[in-house]
Amino acid sequence: MASPVHKRTPAQRKADLPVIAGLLARGMTQAAVAQWLAENRNYSISQQMVAKDAKLIEAEWKQQAVNVTTTFKNRQLVALQELQRDAWLRLEQSTTPRKSSKQGWKDRTPQGGNQGQQGATQGRESFASVENEERLADPRWHMVILKAMEREAALLGLDAPKQLEIETPPSLDEVLPAPHLIAVLEESIEREVRRKHGLNPWDRARRIGPGANGNGSNGNGNGNGNGNH
Repeated sequence: MASPVHKRTPAQRKADLPVIAGLLARGMTQAAVAQWLAENRNYSISQQMVAKDAKLIEAEWKQQAVNVTTTFKNRQLVALQELQRDAWLRLEQSTTPRKSSKQGWKDRTPQGGNQGQQGATQGRESFASVENEERLADPRWHMVILKAMEREAALLGLDAPKQLEIETPPSLDEVLPAPHLIAVLEESIEREVRRKHGLNPWDRARRIGPGANGNGSNGNGNGNGNGNH
């Protein structure tokens, strides 16, 4: 007597989903998956039920992919915001006046009414001074901020889609119109024929015809110019 077939509970179905996903990933058909479950469980399901489980698995995979993408995107956005804050801070610090100190020796000015007299010194004395040096903003931090903003806009999809323009080379008809092309070919052939007959290929005063040799052909091809027929 065959053992009774028990109906699969929701908990059992949830436990079967990763198993079915693995079997399908191995290339097993839905019918083969149903047969495997019947042999390894105390219950059995139809091929149609395996198909429903497969759709549920695909939906979970898509949702997981969306969650992973969202998590990665959020992590990137937080890092970019932190990078921008640090870049702005360093940009402000780069404009802070820098204090520079100077030390050295100078001639000691004489006291009394002899201060305007040239060359009147009373030895040398040391001096020290502190000056504030103005600085311009470091352009490197501008580039860091700009790159971070561009990356942030790309992650959020704020940039307009890029359009790729493929330039096709012009056809021969566009470069050389048909009449002009024919004229060029005829001229090239004529030059080659004149060159073979020992004539100046650039002299177009006389054209080479059938049986012509440049001496006034008599029609017999002897080229003696007597005009005898």
